[in-house]
Amino acid sequence: MTNLTGAAQRKIRRGPSLAEIAHLAGVGTATVDRVLNARGQVSADMQARVVEALAKLQSPRPPQRRRIAFLCESGDSFNRALTDAVTAVGWRRQDLDLIIRTFSSIEVQLVQFAQEIERVAAEVEGIVLVAREDVHVMRAARAVRRRGKPVICLGTDLPASCRNGYVGSDERAAGAAAAELFGNLIRRDNARILFIHCDTYHAAKDREDGFRAVLDQDFSHLRVSHRLDVHNDAQIAYAEVLAHILTTGAPDGIYSVAGGNSGIGRALEEAGVARDVVFIGHELNANSRVLLRSGAMDYLIGRDQEREVMLSLTMLEAAMDGRPHHDRDTPQVRIISRHTCA
Repeated sequence: MTNLTGAAQRKIRRGPSLAEIAHLAGVGTATVDRVLNARGQVSADMQARVVEALAKLQSPRPPQRRRIAFLCESGDSFNRALTDAVTAVGWRRQDLDLIIRTFSSIEVQLVQFAQEIERVAAEVEGIVLVAREDVHVMRAARAVRRRGKPVICLGTDLPASCRNGYVGSDERAAGAAAAELFGNLIRRDNARILFIHCDTYHAAKDREDGFRAVLDQDFSHLRVSHRLDVHNDAQIAYAEVLAHILTTGAPDGIYSVAGGNSGIGRALEEAGVARDVVFIGHELNANSRVLLRSGAMDYLIGRDQEREVMLSLTMLEAAMDGRPHHDRDTPQVRIISRHTCA
């Protein structure tokens, strides 16, 4: 039987109660008292159980990991790329419990998505949100904020949602850069640009504003001849672009601010004009890498998603801790070619 020093006894008395130790060890409080104060005979098994229970109760408990949810409704390729980025960051940020839920923008019902935002918010300490500007979504984000839980927008902003902050590229500058690329690559007069979009995403609107402003100011020989809404879906993009080419002929250039780039590339290849049409899009992922390497896409305007995920977490943690933080972080726009798409 082990005798405990007076100092140890005093430390024990300031720690777990006899009842707590007894409950964990599965013995009576009298047995615990005899072990701790060296009074009376106790079997080796009983003593070991009491000592083990005491050690567990006195061990410092690891801090509970903050749980943060990423909720994203976008195209399938973007959803997969964001999932990969969050997973990679999760390995580096073991102090956080990161979860991600993605929804295909072609299938999601925004009322249900808004309800999911509020449901998930009850189970986490903060939310990182990728979503279009929809009244139901913004109402849900404001409701989460009223509960005292921060919301950070990632990739596309929701400025009317009272979000705590936004992390994403300067999309207006990205659109302006695309216009300059087209202007330098296409020299003939009255050149036609087919514009591919997906309405109600703030980022897409900013890209278009920047694109049109530079075309109007610096490249009057280029004009947007048609706009196609492809709903961030590759199959819709393929069908719409192919039908457009077969009906009106191939445009001089295609600028896509939406998802579904693989469908556009497929339509260009099938129509036999992939080498004749300047094609510029957004978002680096597995599909767009294939398009760049094959030459079907000329340039891509991308983002470092892992870095943006890290920045969103930094902003979110500052908001949770009540620390001052920037409410907008705009990483540099990246222009990617087939030589830099690895």
